[in-house]
Amino acid sequence: MTAAGGIFALAMATMASLSCGTAIAAGASSVVGDWYGLGQPHDKEMAYLDHIKPDGTYVSEFEVCNGKKSEHHIESGTWSSSPDITRVVTAVIDNRPVHFQYDYAMVSNDGKTWIYRIAASEPENPAAIGYQFNARRVGPDFRMPGCLQIS
Repeated sequence: MTAAGGIFALAMATMASLSCGTAIAAGASSVVGDWYGLGQPHDKEMAYLDHIKPDGTYVSEFEVCNGKKSEHHIESGTWSSSPDITRVVTAVIDNRPVHFQYDYAMVSNDGKTWIYRIAASEPENPAAIGYQFNARRVGPDFRMPGCLQIS
């Protein structure tokens, strides 16, 4: 799985109800906005910062820490939502074209904390199915902490 794979940490989930992939306004329980969290199916310490935009696009930043050394990765693509599932289609990772998608099921979203899990993936990634993300809403000027603060 790539840093993007389950990484969407974005896993946008949906009761924020979009109809057929159209965008929504940012509200208290909307997935639109900026979300920070720790953990991916393949790396429990990886930090992510998702920028979910109301036009149906997203950009996710990932910080991978190897001791005091860090790697920064960026992915982007589109998202759409139905009442039960949010689909994320990743198109670019670190300026390289890719194509894969993840479906995320919402567990809860109170506008401050968003909990969602991977429901399906293409290409298939059985090891990631069911992985649960816990993200907190952050402001647009939020910057991810460095590896010394994450580890």
